[in-house]
Amino acid sequence: MAQWNIGKVLGNPGGFGQVNEVVMSDNSRKGALKRLHNPNTVNKQRFEREIKILQTLNHKHIIDIIEYNLNGQPPVVVGPYYIMELMEGGDLRGKMNDILHQQKKLFSQKWTLEKVVIPILEALELAHSRGTYHRDLKPEN
Repeated sequence: MAQWNIGKVLGNPGGFGQVNEVVMSDNSRKGALKRLHNPNTVNKQRFEREIKILQTLNHKHIIDIIEYNLNGQPPVVVGPYYIMELMEGGDLRGKMNDILHQQKKLFSQKWTLEKVVIPILEALELAHSRGTYHRDLKPEN
């Protein structure tokens, strides 16, 4: 964790954790740091399971884990964390809001199918084939 600089909060903090942008000290790579809010035994087990699942799902539409530490790295990061690849451009909810509110237009069916629906279904197909089911699928995630 020492080679990463913690930046701005990405999105709204969820009930499980908070995500911040991180940049390597030499500016060679960006990532997203997810920290566990309440590291009680149950949450820590769920967090560890999330990490293990993400490490087994190798798919272009599923983020990769760069590094993790279940004990944290005080004083920089207190409690469990992982760093995942940063998906530039924000989440789907932000993209939808931008197009609908600022540009005053709807998504085309072709764009929606090619850029949203099919990639999500392909990623879910892999996860489901491995016995993993996303419990919080929404545009913010």
